[in-house]
Amino acid sequence: MGNIQGFYIHFDGSLMLGVNNKIKMQIQELQKHFKCEEVEITTPERSLSNRIAGLLPFCSIPWDYRKAKDTVKNADYIYIRRVNADFKLILFFKWLRDRFPQCKILMEVPTYPYDKQSFRHISDKPFELKDKIFRKCYKKYVDCIISMADETEIFGIPNIKIKNGINFGLIEPVDKAVDDESVDLLAVANFQPDHGYERVIKGMAEYYSAGGIRDIKLHMAGEGKEVLEYKKLVDSLKLNGRVIFHGKKTGEELEKLYSVADIGLGAFGCYKSGIKVSSVLKIREYLAKGLPVVSGMEEDLFQNYDYSYYLGYDNSSDNIDISKTIRLYDNIYDGTETKTNIRKRIREAGKELADISITYKPVVDYIKP
Repeated sequence: MGNIQGFYIHFDGSLMLGVNNKIKMQIQELQKHFKCEEVEITTPERSLSNRIAGLLPFCSIPWDYRKAKDTVKNADYIYIRRVNADFKLILFFKWLRDRFPQCKILMEVPTYPYDKQSFRHISDKPFELKDKIFRKCYKKYVDCIISMADETEIFGIPNIKIKNGINFGLIEPVDKAVDDESVDLLAVANFQPDHGYERVIKGMAEYYSAGGIRDIKLHMAGEGKEVLEYKKLVDSLKLNGRVIFHGKKTGEELEKLYSVADIGLGAFGCYKSGIKVSSVLKIREYLAKGLPVVSGMEEDLFQNYDYSYYLGYDNSSDNIDISKTIRLYDNIYDGTETKTNIRKRIREAGKELADISITYKPVVDYIKP
């Protein structure tokens, strides 16, 4: 670990389960090589007057930067998870650079480009304007960007491309419950428009309308604002019993769903946000559980890699051709070995691609002196 001292700064990251899990995994990986202390910057509950004032171009969200300034000392590197830029954020960046002139300052941009995703509503437009104004100042204070994007530079700053990774050691494999002939698809998500599972549901309806006879079930685990729309669609297409809404599942209940599943589903609606390549953690979790993956777009894990446990559809609004997913199922589960053994092989192959010790190595190498 040596004497390299660092800090990982994020903004209310603990309030979002998926984000918090990713932050914890990244910190744990950094701590294998360096000293790393977590610093969470929080914001108080804002009054109506605060919220109205926050819409003005040079007003800022009242993050508690004082806590971070009291905590960050003797820094050799500072890792920051991006938040929307405003005047006070740039002042904080300036304070970091002035206080630690020799420090390596890294900023992770989890999604890029992010404008369509972060500022999709009319009420977000003032914050989009502020972000576009103040993010131009990043290059004065930030040494490198960490992102999943292909760009060599972002905001005029060198970009280090990484892939999302997870700690496979923290995810227990689950044996297949029943080695039957049904094709069980599993989608675990907080269902938002970008997930686009209406493409899968409509594809199932087309498959059966065309005379399809295979027993296909779509298990949907999670909540989110799209669930009601999915339920309406399932009712109208008469797919009740084939599309099963399980609600939010965690712990043993979620493990039971993994034991039923044959294939994990990624996102199918990222065309709505202009995202062309996916790097979502859920895909990694499916692999760690030993599940093949089907996605509605290109997945960065499988770029330039012949991976026989993955099927990617076009990143568009077209309905999914379920027959292709059935062929993937038949090619993988061909009867020559048990589904439990196949899961073990998928997990080991996925570990070589998606374990955080591999995907986060470019960050570790950059921090090293």
